[in-house]
Amino acid sequence: MKDFMYKASLESVDLIKLLASSTTITNDDIETIDRNVKHLQHILEQDYWTNEDLTPFEEAIKLGLTIQPKKPKYTSPFVGEVPIPTMKGMI
Repeated sequence: MKDFMYKASLESVDLIKLLASSTTITNDDIETIDRNVKHLQHILEQDYWTNEDLTPFEEAIKLGLTIQPKKPKYTSPFVGEVPIPTMKGMI
C-alpha cells in the first residue's frame, strides 16, 4: 500500500511541475495544482513513511504554492490595463 501511495503521489508531483512550467496557466490549471498540493500535504502528514525520499513532494508543494490565481483585469481606453475593483474594504 505504501509503495502504491508513493508512486501515485509522484504523479501529483509531475503534474504540478508540468502545469507550473506552462507559459499559459488557466484557472482550471490553478485549481488542479491546488488539489494536488493539498493531496501531497495530506500524504506528508501520514505516519507510515520510514526512509522514503519525500523531497519531491515537499518541492512540488512549494512550487504549487507559488502559483497564484490570475486577478481579473480591465483594459481602460484611458489608462490601459487596471485591476477590476472589488467590494473589499469599501464597507
